[in-house]
Amino acid sequence: MDSYNGLVKEMGHMAQAMVNAKHPDSKVINNKHEAIVQQMKNLKQAANERRRKLMETMQRHEYFLEADEFEKWIDDQLQTAKSDDYGQDYEHLLVSSLQL
Repeated sequence: MDSYNGLVKEMGHMAQAMVNAKHPDSKVINNKHEAIVQQMKNLKQAANERRRKLMETMQRHEYFLEADEFEKWIDDQLQTAKSDDYGQDYEHLLVSSLQL
């Protein structure tokens, strides 16, 4: 888009030079350039809107991924907390309690 912005500006200078030189098609040239400028403006707005929606979608996917992982971790911790296995000896009991 930035490359084309430069091109549109250059075309604007060319169009203005022809209008200033009283080219026979000055009105057509000026109207055409205004149309191009408006189309470029519309394109920028559409691109910005698309970028915004893509960012929102990416953030939503990241959130659900993290939420799913966190829910799995909670389920694992819940299973450990509900377990009646208190270990075979004192050291095993310590290891089990550290996992919570």
